[in-house]
Amino acid sequence: FPKPDECGAVSAQVVVGEPVADLRAMHSILFAAINAARDRITLATSYFVPTEPLLTALETAARRGVRVRLLLAGRSAYVWTLLAGRSYYESLLRAGVEIYEYEHGLLHSKTLTIDGHWSLVGTPNFDARSLLLNFEVAVVTYDRKIASQLEEHFEKDRERSKPIEL
Repeated sequence: FPKPDECGAVSAQVVVGEPVADLRAMHSILFAAINAARDRITLATSYFVPTEPLLTALETAARRGVRVRLLLAGRSAYVWTLLAGRSYYESLLRAGVEIYEYEHGLLHSKTLTIDGHWSLVGTPNFDARSLLLNFEVAVVTYDRKIASQLEEHFEKDRERSKPIEL
């Protein structure tokens, strides 16, 4: 590959999740990032069937005053996965989590931003299969501009979504 014309100043790291390791890197990073949030969490994912620790982390973050917003699929090629994800809505909503279902086609985004400066973009969905059993890859960045761009995309997609209420 040719050298890039210009190098940037963004700190980033590639994270690999794989089922053969004792430490589930992708799951651990998501869990740690959510628990570290102090202001806001924006998560967009096409499949949402969280593990118990991740569900607890999201609910606990909302209860401690972090604004937690989830942009989830409103349609899916696999209806049972959609229904499984919806089974978590009531406890999340009761904890104060905001949930939106994307209605402008199929949602394929997999992004997470924390407090407007930490971001993850990659292949993993927010479900046990993706985080514990599949080979996945993501890039974590530590940059306010990138986080802001991802949050702007989240807002545009949220405008094409249906808010979920109890």
